[in-house]
Amino acid sequence: MFKLPPREHPRCIAASSHGAAAVTSLGMLRLFSCGGVQRHIESLPGRVVTCVARNDMLLLVLEALGTLKSNMGARRLEYEYILMSIDGQTRLASGCCPVTPAGEIVWAGFSEEGHPATCDSKGMLRVLHRYWAARDACWVPVLDTRRLSHERGSREAFWPVALSACQFIVVTCKNKSRFPPFPRPILDELDVEIPLLHTDTSVGQQEAKLLASQLFGEQQSAEAERTASEYPGGASAQARDDLEQDKLLLRLIQLACKADKTQRAVDLALMIKLDRSFDAAIKIAVHQKQATLAERLMRMKESKFSNENEDYASDSDDDTSQRDSTTAAALNARRHRPPVATYGQKRSNDDSGKDNSDMDLSEDGGDSGQPAKPSGMAAAVTGDDASELAVVRPAKPPMTSKPFNPFGVATPSTSMDIKRSDSFFNAADLHSKSLSQESSATASSGKREPSAEDGAPRKQAKISAFAFKKKAPVASDDGA
Repeated sequence: MFKLPPREHPRCIAASSHGAAAVTSLGMLRLFSCGGVQRHIESLPGRVVTCVARNDMLLLVLEALGTLKSNMGARRLEYEYILMSIDGQTRLASGCCPVTPAGEIVWAGFSEEGHPATCDSKGMLRVLHRYWAARDACWVPVLDTRRLSHERGSREAFWPVALSACQFIVVTCKNKSRFPPFPRPILDELDVEIPLLHTDTSVGQQEAKLLASQLFGEQQSAEAERTASEYPGGASAQARDDLEQDKLLLRLIQLACKADKTQRAVDLALMIKLDRSFDAAIKIAVHQKQATLAERLMRMKESKFSNENEDYASDSDDDTSQRDSTTAAALNARRHRPPVATYGQKRSNDDSGKDNSDMDLSEDGGDSGQPAKPSGMAAAVTGDDASELAVVRPAKPPMTSKPFNPFGVATPSTSMDIKRSDSFFNAADLHSKSLSQESSATASSGKREPSAEDGAPRKQAKISAFAFKKKAPVASDDGA
């Protein structure tokens, strides 16, 4: 709890989920965090009428320094507004706050979408649009409650409660009363209707709905971008809102075609956002026998969406060039990586930097200082410079799912190819007979007596069929 100094008392207080603000009688604006930390203090240029907060925004309405006199001799107060962050570090927008002549501000708040809003004693409701761009900020009237009461045929006053994109929640005060009745009153819902011209016609009503939809849709998109958050309801809700706006545009285009107003239809088609909505507009023009308008709409569609496709293609080219540069940098880094021993190469047990006898570290065998590409390593060739090779990774030994064949004979594809189980021994017998004939021919020519080693090949072939690597002692035919 805070205690103000003597002769200073609070005039208005506002609070939100991001902090609190208090304006005192000495013109001091004091800002606090949710935990009670005093974050900011400043002096305001005028007398504060009211203040209101929503999330990270704070709206202050002040009386201007001077007053003006109207033609009727009545005095009218001038108002100013300040829209700032509730921590006091950023000022979003500021300027004159409009009010109806001979009126005064009776309510200030925020809409459900985040629009700062005010309502004066004459029943005019306004919202601050494009406040995220300070120079483009403007107050837009969205509802005239006085005209609405005249249409009802009664003199009623409305006590503001809340505002959304479609409805204005109020309490109806009857019998010329400006304040809600007691006990708890009943809330009424008034449809938001921008006070355009000829709203009593179907065209004027459709235009008012379209402008309100565009107004609050732009507000939601900008607020999501400002706070780096998602569009309310997600991308599907945003697509649904765009579709609703296009439906209103198509209804207006149909009314323009029926009235034979070609330029009006073209102006409406320029606001279309979706491709399929353009197709629907062309169908409407053809159905209304507006061939010239249909051709113009087709050219407009090709021009608009072809530019969007070109922008998308340029973005894709930029992404591709960025990936190519990243790949080139990675290959360049691998090119200067030291060689790695592959399968079938020996590693030195000594890590003191001795040369490996199985690897040639120089391309020409000299002291060039550049590492050579080891044998058995895979190489990658770039598209621009095919002469340079970069070592990618060592080659792996071939893998097979077939069992190891110790006899060195190709494995038959089917079991029907094997006719005898001793086919290997027959092959060994044929080989031993050929060796015996060669040895007998050599002995007859050289007159050398046969020895015990002449019969060894047959025995050796039979032994090697059973023992793969371990060799058995060779015996002669007599010893066997």
